[in-house]
Amino acid sequence: MSGISFLYCKSLNVELKVNASSHGLGPSLCGDGEVVAYASRALSKTEQKYSQLEKKLFTIVYECKLYHYYVNRRRFNVMTDHHSLETIVRNPIHKAPPKVQILMLQLQP
Repeated sequence: MSGISFLYCKSLNVELKVNASSHGLGPSLCGDGEVVAYASRALSKTEQKYSQLEKKLFTIVYECKLYHYYVNRRRFNVMTDHHSLETIVRNPIHKAPPKVQILMLQLQP
């Protein structure tokens, strides 16, 4: 399920907010603090077995694909409450676990 709640303008500062639970994803796209679009998606049985870090990173990949029109070829911020994810993303990719490396490579332009 997805929806649009605010009219999008290219001059907005874009933020992707990451929410992942044990059974689903709840990504949202914001512009200047206002929600522009939101979505939800249930996780498959295999995806439910991911660690919380992998679920958060998977949500970012899913969001970038879902909101491709809004984030392609522009700077945007990703808002997450998962501090270890921030640490892993800031380090060289070869230091991350293999599954995390695969997800991180999907975020490359």
